[in-house]
Amino acid sequence: MSQKAILDKLARYRTVGARNSDQVLELGDRALRGGSLGDQEWAVREQVAIAALDLQRLDLAETQISTLQKKFPKSPRIAVLQGLKLEAQGDYDAAKNLYVALLGLDGPEKGKGKAANSIWKGDTDETFITAHQRLITLALYQPLESSNVTINAFSNPTPQHIARTVPLLVKYLDTFHTDADGWSLLADLYLLLSGWDQLDGAYAKGQIVQKYFPQAEMREPVPAKGRGDQYLQQAMTCLAHRMTLEPWDWMTMTRYGETALMFGDVTMAYKTILRAVEMATDPGDALIPENMVEQTSESMSDLPGVLQLAGWKSRVWWDLKLCTTCLRRSDFEDAVPSLSPSAVEHVDAVDALVDQKLTEMLGAQALQVWSHAVGAA
Repeated sequence: MSQKAILDKLARYRTVGARNSDQVLELGDRALRGGSLGDQEWAVREQVAIAALDLQRLDLAETQISTLQKKFPKSPRIAVLQGLKLEAQGDYDAAKNLYVALLGLDGPEKGKGKAANSIWKGDTDETFITAHQRLITLALYQPLESSNVTINAFSNPTPQHIARTVPLLVKYLDTFHTDADGWSLLADLYLLLSGWDQLDGAYAKGQIVQKYFPQAEMREPVPAKGRGDQYLQQAMTCLAHRMTLEPWDWMTMTRYGETALMFGDVTMAYKTILRAVEMATDPGDALIPENMVEQTSESMSDLPGVLQLAGWKSRVWWDLKLCTTCLRRSDFEDAVPSLSPSAVEHVDAVDALVDQKLTEMLGAQALQVWSHAVGAA
């Protein structure tokens, strides 16, 4: 691969925000050894430093960060790289103190890590979003003082981690209310406080299905009815904020509908997920291109019997199937109001369309096992 091709590929990764740490490390090393990087040299060095931190190549990360610091000695952006390195080394207090110093907030707690002014002597900026985000991440994942347990991005935070993170995140969003990802994170934390899993986890484990069909075998039980309803409402509010910011995001709209299902409002969920389905399809009624969503086969559900329940390609249709199944049964008076004859006809038509789509995607067997699992006729 030519030097130009390598630089173009690394630039594409930066543009779309793709980490691809293994490949970035390989390509970045070749690019730096090849020379003639021009103005891209510093962006590539930063990219390589982050990839090295991801892969715990701290020696390589230190080399790149040192080079960047010599070139940009007062750059807050490079200071954040230093903070990330401190996090990777497990020196969380020093990293926290650095981020606090970058923001110009109150100094570090006495005796906690290295003094911030020994790391950062440049200008401060209380609107430096990245530093705020790192403080929130530390609150969510840094080990508790009384425990050696470390939380990672693939496990649910403990109640103590959530308790110290939510106030920080709420305060942050009061100022930076256009951070769509921040609203999604806050929604997930409220879901955890309500007793549910985070949305994607609750979906994959079949918890939402079990709320309405307790006879379906699931890996984990769902929260007791009525538990944490106020947190579910707060989660819906957070997702509504994100939908306002990104009204084209049908995946967030799907999550909003799923949260409404958790809350017990099937009618609201039905209307929302119908809209998500409409947004997720083109005028020719074809699903969003494969390269824009996860492949269904890459995200298998643990729900016994129901094939390939997870994965965005079919997820929104399974959500709609759950809604129509509930609305068409008479034993859900607690969740669904009485439907008029015209509404029943509409739901029946939608249910038939859903069956057609799921059969096209997954085959008839998927619907057969679904009917068996939920006890539907």
